[in-house]
Amino acid sequence: MRIYLLFYFFAFANCANILFLSDIPSISHFMWSKILLDSLYERGHNITALSVHVEKSRANFTFLHLDKVVPEVNKLNDKYDFFEFFKLGVSIELSYFSKLLNIISKKSFESQGYKQLQNYPENFKFDLVLYENSLDSCLLGILEKFKNTSPLIGITPKHSSRPFGANLLFPSFVPAHNLLVSSKMNFQQRLQSAISHLIEQIIINFYIKPITRQNIEDHHANVNLDEIQRRTKIYLVNSDGFTSYPIPLFSSQINVGGMHIKKPKSLQNEFNAIADNAINGLIYFSLGTTLQNKLKREISLKILRTFGRLSSYTFLWNFNQSKESLPMDLPENVKNFNWVPQNDILSHKNMKLFISHCDLLSIQEALFYAVPILSLPLPLILFMDQPFYANRIKQHGVSETLSILDFTEDEFYETIKNMLENKTYKENAKKVSKRFRDQPMTPIEKAIYWIEWIMRNPDADLEGVAADLKFFAKYSFDVYGVFLTVFVSFCYSTLKFVIFIIKTCVYRRKNVKIFEKKSN
Repeated sequence: MRIYLLFYFFAFANCANILFLSDIPSISHFMWSKILLDSLYERGHNITALSVHVEKSRANFTFLHLDKVVPEVNKLNDKYDFFEFFKLGVSIELSYFSKLLNIISKKSFESQGYKQLQNYPENFKFDLVLYENSLDSCLLGILEKFKNTSPLIGITPKHSSRPFGANLLFPSFVPAHNLLVSSKMNFQQRLQSAISHLIEQIIINFYIKPITRQNIEDHHANVNLDEIQRRTKIYLVNSDGFTSYPIPLFSSQINVGGMHIKKPKSLQNEFNAIADNAINGLIYFSLGTTLQNKLKREISLKILRTFGRLSSYTFLWNFNQSKESLPMDLPENVKNFNWVPQNDILSHKNMKLFISHCDLLSIQEALFYAVPILSLPLPLILFMDQPFYANRIKQHGVSETLSILDFTEDEFYETIKNMLENKTYKENAKKVSKRFRDQPMTPIEKAIYWIEWIMRNPDADLEGVAADLKFFAKYSFDVYGVFLTVFVSFCYSTLKFVIFIIKTCVYRRKNVKIFEKKSN
């Protein structure tokens, strides 16, 4: 009994006050982060979460709600048809992101949860700050209130070709996320990749970041966001090696791809009956929370007709609309639900295919459970990442891709039929799943280990001076500039010298001829 109590008090003697900040209005982002917060809570840490999405607070786990954000973001999204968004051009996309960032920043500051945190005592101590760094977080400015010098950890449930922290761009073998090629690029593709990376960095640093930073300055005078972010010790990134490309990294970036994947539970009630009775095969179809509510009638009609033609298979459709709103009656082999336990469904033995808009969290679950994927991403626009992931997993031989905007019914039917009958997709999925699972510790264990490592070693600097170098110095452009200047100067001097010698020789030869002519 004494030993038990000793271990019990030892565990809680090391608990910490952890602040979590997230102003991203995405339920999938929140659910990914929540897995991490719950695990930290189970370790005995006290959690305060200032977030757009919240759950009910409990002892030592306090949620502070940024309640003004989502309603305004929904109003903005209602003005846009995301199935037509890609046709509108980059200027419209940038205009949308500008409005979105302004809403996030301004409405975060007006929210009740933000005001609650502002009313905390100034001497309240947070031992660690977790913040979502998918975008510049306007919430970091509040740390100045607490004179906070505790370490920061950035977390993001998304990844792409963009670097985090001091990490570098490698456009020669990491294609820009809007360039759908393999990492083995020819010269033209490498040139396109370099240009795309550069344009993206220019837009982020000179258009997007200034919006958030100006809003921070309007509410927190004398706050330097760069100085605050410099306290970020590590970045926990949802990168898994299958949906991303191999890339050299500083030890400050910790890849925890698939952190949200839980041990599957037994299916309950109707879901269990549907899955068990799908003897010929179960096909799961989901477009996520944003696209499914905006799915056009003609697209829904093609989908349902195709499912009806494949009558020997059972289709489970995660579709948040009433049956009355559908363009036709559901075929007998199609089951429609507003919510589906996706992780548990994908793990079922009868699962044959996952039809998805190809968001990262969903395809990681499918890869983990060795389920082939038919991707239906929206076409490329500036910051759209679905085509990037679709292209990457297709390179592993586990998927096929159709554009959700312009596929035909016959094309959809033939693709599904081929993927169900061709065993290569399943075999490749099993290979990826085996490698995905073969890790020394689970992604969530890895994340928790490094978070607590930072708490034990708050002065650790895993990036060194690289984090402070400006763009031109970081990529040695200043050094290359000196080499180029010396080389050009040398070539110019050599050329001038050669010209001088030639002119001198010509002049002397001319004078000799004149002298000989006079002598004669």
